[in-house]
Amino acid sequence: MLPEYLLLALVLVATFIALKKWRIGVFLAILAGMIQDPVRKLTPGAPPFLVLTSVPIWLAIYFRVMRTEKGARLALGRAYPRLSSAAALFAASLLVPALLSFQYGFGGWQLAVLGLFGYLSPLLGVLVGFAFARGVSDVRRLLMFYVTVSASMLVGTALEYLNAYPGWAAVGTDALGARWVRTTGGGVVDLHSGFFRSPDVMGWHAAAAVMLGLALVMQRRAASDRLWLLVATWGGVCLLLAGRRKMMMMPVVWAACLVVALVGSGRFKRAAALGLMGVAVVFSVYYASGEFDVHESYYVYAGTVTTEGPMRVIDDAWGAVWDTYAQAGFLGMGLGAASQGARYFAVSGAESWQESGSSKIMAELGVPGFFCALLLVWRIARALRVTMRGGLTRDGGGVFSLPLAGFVVGNVACFTVSHQVYSDAVILTMTSIVLGTVLGAHRWSVVVRPHPESAPPTPFVRRSTEAPVAQAG
Repeated sequence: MLPEYLLLALVLVATFIALKKWRIGVFLAILAGMIQDPVRKLTPGAPPFLVLTSVPIWLAIYFRVMRTEKGARLALGRAYPRLSSAAALFAASLLVPALLSFQYGFGGWQLAVLGLFGYLSPLLGVLVGFAFARGVSDVRRLLMFYVTVSASMLVGTALEYLNAYPGWAAVGTDALGARWVRTTGGGVVDLHSGFFRSPDVMGWHAAAAVMLGLALVMQRRAASDRLWLLVATWGGVCLLLAGRRKMMMMPVVWAACLVVALVGSGRFKRAAALGLMGVAVVFSVYYASGEFDVHESYYVYAGTVTTEGPMRVIDDAWGAVWDTYAQAGFLGMGLGAASQGARYFAVSGAESWQESGSSKIMAELGVPGFFCALLLVWRIARALRVTMRGGLTRDGGGVFSLPLAGFVVGNVACFTVSHQVYSDAVILTMTSIVLGTVLGAHRWSVVVRPHPESAPPTPFVRRSTEAPVAQAG
């Protein structure tokens, strides 16, 4: 029981710190969210509530940011007025689905709370990221911390694959009473989770280590940053052992997004350098996998990403929306009804089968909320497009926003296919925080002196409705 008590003590201290110094709280929330899974598996009975241990820290961060970062809220609204309006409309569309959750009886309030956190947390996370990133150094420090912790946690994947500590509950999914396998033309593929609670969660963090590790290399391309190439390679090996194609798809979408943006802007040398770096990482992953004696079936299964992936996006992601509409009706089934954690509540009648993110939104929010979500995604896409275009033509840290925007696009692709992994608080908030940092990238080429959390950020002058620029002098 000692690990459980230590984790709860960490959460208590981190929540108190987040109420005072929310930027430090972001690092502590990531750390707590990372170690909660092995602690849960080491605790007798593997209590499900331990997967929510980082939530109080995030709530404290949101509270502090909303209270002290009024300047950041105003700056975000002025910089992206249409995006802010779409976010407000989407938040308003949650009211009716929240009321519908009470049709399942007394336990309906639990579904409503679960759904509200799942939909409002990303909106608040964007604000946190926007306020957090006062300059390139802030963003780099956050990514370095996350990638370092993530790469350290991925050691459990190698321990599980090599069966280094048989019977140790902290690795694998035996403590949760499950075994994940897939059958392919190359044989049976065991899916590994390492220290994390599922191959999905581990695969996401491995994919994030690949993308964000390479982003750190692209930002400076200094000799000292070659370490992040090794981290990206390590993440690639663990991504292969996770055996989750939707996570393998994320770095592919990320790389494609970057290449299209670089070639479209005429930066052919950078595109070629990115391609060479990608090839080097792929060969390094292949070599490192050989050192671990990875079975050929993993490569065969990974190869189906390009052959079966597009059809799955069409069939599972969007084809399921129509079936969901026939089941849930015009207003949907209510908040939380199709969420990953709903099965732990004593609620009957809220059972669902939706796997894709698009069908989940249709199931819970109905047609009105679904179209509000589409509008929000469209406004985010427009904002990212303008931000990336501005980054490619601006000195300083502007180009750094390109791989981070690609990270967001890769997550959108993953969520479209499968929403389950985004029930994890760290994954959900980390994705939205990165989006917030990208939306604030127009500030990175300007020297900004650190200021107290209560002080307003540097004022901005809007050049157009979606292309803000920092005010000089």
